[in-house]
Amino acid sequence: MNIDGVRYITVVVAVDECVRSKNDRQIQRGVDDPREVRINGTLVATQEAIQYLNLLDDGTVVGVARFRGDADRLATIEDEIPEIISCTVTGGETWLAYIHYEPDELETVLLERINTEAISIDWPMKETDDGLQVTLFGEDAALQQLIAGFSDEVDVTLERAGEYQPDMSDPAGQVNYPLPTHSRLAPFVP
Repeated sequence: MNIDGVRYITVVVAVDECVRSKNDRQIQRGVDDPREVRINGTLVATQEAIQYLNLLDDGTVVGVARFRGDADRLATIEDEIPEIISCTVTGGETWLAYIHYEPDELETVLLERINTEAISIDWPMKETDDGLQVTLFGEDAALQQLIAGFSDEVDVTLERAGEYQPDMSDPAGQVNYPLPTHSRLAPFVP
């Protein structure tokens, strides 16, 4: 794969810890582990990674995340949180959740900002103790413009930067595709 001149940045975006449900149950990120999803204080699932996010033209977002835990219980969040339009889960020990939802203002700003630059996301995104860790790649100028374009309302910390090298253990990283010139938060294409 030809990636000469392609750079990457890894950033961490601070995220909110709580969401209030429509029937006053509290859906909360874990206190000891930010990947935990708790409903009324009970651990329901642990998010392992965000495999995909896409801001749709109607302003809603669709996403696929990998979890472990009680898939059936997590699927009930569409009944708990008015912003969640639908939630479909697979089964098994580790499973995927497809969620269609109305993002908050901060998430909309972040996704719109990423969509305006000629960059791509190196999936998956991961929760850390400090927030959501996202690795982006593209031309150096586009990455610098992305970071400079965030308002003070978005708490983004640059973790590292360097020459981009795709994950060659991932079959997608071994395919010789042309580098995308614009990202619409499409799945990672090396």
